[in-house]
Amino acid sequence: MRKPWRRETLKILGVLTVTYFLVLFLMLIQLHIQRADFLHEDEDHKHVHFTLKSDYCYKGPAISLASNKTVDHAVQALNTEPIGQCVIPVTTADVKIETLWSTLDVSYPLALSVTGWLDVIPVLSWTPKPLQVIIVPHSHQDPGWLNTFDHYFASHTNKTLSLLLDQLTENPGWRFVWSEVCWLEKWWKAATQIQKDNIKRLIHNGQLEVVSGGWVMPDEAVVHYGAMLNQLIDGHQWLLTNIGIKPNISWSIDPFGHSPTMAYFQKRSGAKAMVIQRIHFGLKRHLARTKMLEFQWRQMWDRTYSTDVTTHVLPFLSYAITHSCGPDTHVCCKFDFFQRKCYQGRKQIPVKDIDDDNVKEMAWILWEQFQKKSELFRDGVLLVPHGDDFRYSSLQEWRKQHYNMEKLMKYINSNSQMNTRVRFGTLSDFFKEHRKLQTKALPSFSGDFFPYSDRLDQYWTGFYTTRPFLKYAARRIQSLLRSVEILYAVLLAKSKKSSEKYSGLLKLLPDLELGRQELALFQHHDAITGTSRVSVTEDYSRRLQHAFHKLKTLFEKVTIFYMDSSSTLTQNLSMSMIDDWVTMTTNNPSRRCIKLSQKRHMVIFNPLGHNRRDMITLTVDRANVKVTNTSTSLEIPHQISPVWENGTFSTNVFEMTFEVNLAALSISLVTIEEGEENLNEYTRLVLYKEPSNFSRSVKISGITVEQDSSPYFTVSNGHLTAYFHTCSGRLQYVTQNSTGSVWRSEVKLVTYTSGKSWSTLFKDKGGAYTFVPDGPAETLSEPVETLFLIDGPLLSRVVTVQPSATQSVTIHKTSGNLGRGVYIENYVDIQKLDNTELMMRVESDVGGSRCELCVDLNGFQMHRKRTLAKRHIQGNFFPMTTMASVESDTSRLTLLTSSSRGVASLEPGWLEVGLDRRMVQDDWRGLGEGIKDNKFTRSSFMLVFEQKSSNEIFDVCYPSFLTSQLSDELEHPSIVAKMNSVFHSHQTPHFSLIKRELPCTVHLVTFRFITTNVRKETHEKKSGDYVPNTANEKKSGDYVPNTANEKKSVDYVPNTANLLVVHKRQFDCNIAPDSNICSNPDMLRLGEIFLDCSMGKVWETTLTGTVLLKETQGHHGVSIDPMEIKTFKVLCN
Repeated sequence: MRKPWRRETLKILGVLTVTYFLVLFLMLIQLHIQRADFLHEDEDHKHVHFTLKSDYCYKGPAISLASNKTVDHAVQALNTEPIGQCVIPVTTADVKIETLWSTLDVSYPLALSVTGWLDVIPVLSWTPKPLQVIIVPHSHQDPGWLNTFDHYFASHTNKTLSLLLDQLTENPGWRFVWSEVCWLEKWWKAATQIQKDNIKRLIHNGQLEVVSGGWVMPDEAVVHYGAMLNQLIDGHQWLLTNIGIKPNISWSIDPFGHSPTMAYFQKRSGAKAMVIQRIHFGLKRHLARTKMLEFQWRQMWDRTYSTDVTTHVLPFLSYAITHSCGPDTHVCCKFDFFQRKCYQGRKQIPVKDIDDDNVKEMAWILWEQFQKKSELFRDGVLLVPHGDDFRYSSLQEWRKQHYNMEKLMKYINSNSQMNTRVRFGTLSDFFKEHRKLQTKALPSFSGDFFPYSDRLDQYWTGFYTTRPFLKYAARRIQSLLRSVEILYAVLLAKSKKSSEKYSGLLKLLPDLELGRQELALFQHHDAITGTSRVSVTEDYSRRLQHAFHKLKTLFEKVTIFYMDSSSTLTQNLSMSMIDDWVTMTTNNPSRRCIKLSQKRHMVIFNPLGHNRRDMITLTVDRANVKVTNTSTSLEIPHQISPVWENGTFSTNVFEMTFEVNLAALSISLVTIEEGEENLNEYTRLVLYKEPSNFSRSVKISGITVEQDSSPYFTVSNGHLTAYFHTCSGRLQYVTQNSTGSVWRSEVKLVTYTSGKSWSTLFKDKGGAYTFVPDGPAETLSEPVETLFLIDGPLLSRVVTVQPSATQSVTIHKTSGNLGRGVYIENYVDIQKLDNTELMMRVESDVGGSRCELCVDLNGFQMHRKRTLAKRHIQGNFFPMTTMASVESDTSRLTLLTSSSRGVASLEPGWLEVGLDRRMVQDDWRGLGEGIKDNKFTRSSFMLVFEQKSSNEIFDVCYPSFLTSQLSDELEHPSIVAKMNSVFHSHQTPHFSLIKRELPCTVHLVTFRFITTNVRKETHEKKSGDYVPNTANEKKSGDYVPNTANEKKSVDYVPNTANLLVVHKRQFDCNIAPDSNICSNPDMLRLGEIFLDCSMGKVWETTLTGTVLLKETQGHHGVSIDPMEIKTFKVLCN
């Protein structure tokens, strides 16, 4: 007879068993069934819907009329002229990555694993073949991630570099590669001369190779190309100055997706080849199956194929030892002889040192992995990295890894049956062997590798927006650094080298270098991405603040020299830069209020190489103000606006806005003083929903307060009219006044949640890296607390206040560029919205039936991206650094941004951008914590509608002339400073650094002072060298063996000079600028740029200025092909 407790036990076990299988069943459904409520194909339009339909606010009669109005854009006469001979540069390539996506299999293996990750590139069969195997020991050293930069240096990096010297010196057959220069620079400061000499010797004899050579291994998604290039220049210049080398191989193994912008920079800086790692698992699987993991990466705009760079993709999940020797991780982990963490499922596999008893068995096991890996490549040479994060920091690891591998290599090399040669080597060794064994040309690829996913539907698209307050701060500091670089370099050029001023300026150089290095450090792929721990993020923030204050002081000191040539560095500072944005990460952002108890002189610097009309806004302590041009004494019209702060309108501080015409790269002076009562022009404050604590009896000086309950209202300038709904306060339509064209432009704040739905019970939630939404976005479910309109002579601003977000939409009443778009600012604080992504969506009728967008890559170029159902919502977000656009046959809508964030077009004509995100949990990518340190965050956008003159569509996109200029103005705002001393007649109220504005197609990337030796190389050929292939063939840029004999001679040029970096831009031919707006589009005469730099000698150099390519004459015109960036080394007389 059964006992009752046994029966109960069996029942419980039965319930648990059923529950277990039910959970498995639900997991399978979750993994492989698309939810029809938010993702479905539209059979009519063949695009993807990811959205829930929501009701609109009540449409007032004027808005309804606007929405029904149709305009035949095709027959509208455009009074425009093309820029020169406008031709759209488009390349051809064997594989276009964006086209490949349409047929790409993105399914993930249907299986459970202990870690959650599965091998997606199995090799089930293989044929033995002769192999050359290069084992490349390396240590990936993050300059900040789980610990700070300084902590990692003390605990790991310093030891690794010191041991590297000793072990490579003792073992001539060992090799190592190193990447980030920031570590070398820090180690170099404390190194002895013997250590410095030894590291030079190891590099020059080929045992140690410095790869990439950037200050850091930068992120490639959210980094602006100016900062990306600067950190590369910083690294290359340091290496040349201190060690005398130029890296020629790129090693980018940890950024979360890869950009062709970095490929271009490396190519133009002298790289022969590059190695990348993190690309979408489905794309990597396809490249492995088709043996295309090696290719020539080509820019999408390159018609001559001169940008081709040989690219090798590491084939497996990671760059770690476990994923390097072959496809079977449970086998490769046996060859990590130090960490000894080896598993097959839950079963732990012992890792044994190699001895006489097991060398044969282990050698054959390793050889089999090599053979399997070789099935993924076309030629019989293998790259096998041997390292991981912060490895080789102990003597024990150096010896265990190398001694054990040497025993295996010796056995394999001596076994004729294996027919395999294995040795330690560098990346240069690998690519040299690769060229020798290459049997046919590599295929050409064009495009980018975003988004990145390592499993399932977990796309690494969250970090595009993670910690936006730091992304915003970095861009503002980047712009300030560029301004200081230019001002400092030009001032040195105009100073006599024997003067006290010149020597004093040189004493400021360490502060400039500190600013360069701290900003360069922040471009690291775990810094600007926001994917470091809170303590590390705080360290980065302190570093950025320190850099900003150094650069701010430099700007003040250098600028005062331009205003007063008699100034010396020993005088007290007489200028204070206005830096309100610095406090914008606090919950109560402060404003620097200018007190007008006495006359104030304001310095305005235009950092752009083009003239601009700008609106300057300052905070003053009274409403009766007078503004005059100090040079001409003419009064400047201005507008007084109320200040909204702490939930009400201030009665003792005001915003004062005035318009100025600024010459290219000029310093101007305006005077602000107390004016007569009521002299300012009329400004209205219209309350549609008044704040709860606002008293109607309160009077705001100079402001007329009104109330309005209309269902809609409009604001207008000479170019456009904007329609708003009173119920939501959001923009709804935009009309172009000159043509009558009407575009829907409904702006919404929407939210995605992660892990808050029952249907996502068994899914991982989003975190610092990944965006994993529960489903479609919903409109932000917060009431509108306050809605008001500020309407004045210079601008009209609509402000909508909600608990978590305040949005202002501004129409500028100017004939300049600002008047041609809608300026939008968001101030958000989502500290109470756990596991939420807050986004701004613009719903327009531009786009027709195409669900796609054009989005920039690093602010350098633009690519067209299609929205695909198989990538889910999260996989259709892309990094936006400066702009994104959607278009129809007749119109284009462009959204410009002041800092990086994620963007998507989930419906035709829609643009959706991230504002902030808060994730309370880790997403299992190693960080170990969520993102909960949200700050009060500012974001700035411009919304621009334009008509097209033709309906041509290309894979590569280009901005219009207008949006390119607006993007520059958003990226590089005018810098304003207050003079703290009295202005004297001998001081200069206006100064131009430039003789005339640059050609409209040319952007001044930077003009920076350098103190390095730049060497001019001539090669006398010798056997084994590799030189560019100049044959007229499609594989231009390949390297072929050169059998002639050669010697190398090096000539050093003087060690103080300037680097001038310029970018020749391409604009969209389908949208022509206003007539006569660009009179000199092509000719650039270097000698006519800066007033006080009489160019003695000018060389065109590699992009980072380390190799002189050819000498040129400053007074001759320089030819630059569209989209190219060129660097010139300039010696000023």
